[in-house]
Amino acid sequence: MRGNPVVGTYSTGTSTVTWADGRKSVDTYTCIGTTQPANNRIFDAHTICDAGNADGTYTAIFGCNFTSKDMRSTGCVGGLIGRTGKYVGMGGTITFGGATGGGTGTGTWAKSGQ
Repeated sequence: MRGNPVVGTYSTGTSTVTWADGRKSVDTYTCIGTTQPANNRIFDAHTICDAGNADGTYTAIFGCNFTSKDMRSTGCVGGLIGRTGKYVGMGGTITFGGATGGGTGTGTWAKSGQ
């Protein structure tokens, strides 16, 4: 193989979401990701997560670039797709920035143009 190897990741966990009205929810997530080949990429890595809480489930799809030489910090942008519950018929955007073990981001939801 030429260049950097492609690496895959798998993670599960929880995240605390603070809504615009100040309400908080704890979402559980399962994510998989892969780095991209050095000769054919717009992002360093792509990640997809299935997540949800008592109100429903959704999928988040990210493109991420490493922001540190050790590749433990990333900046990501992506989209949200509602799956069940209050998220059905919804879509949105999401950002994330952080390092291994934590970070912050923003998200917006809107009715999808289905």
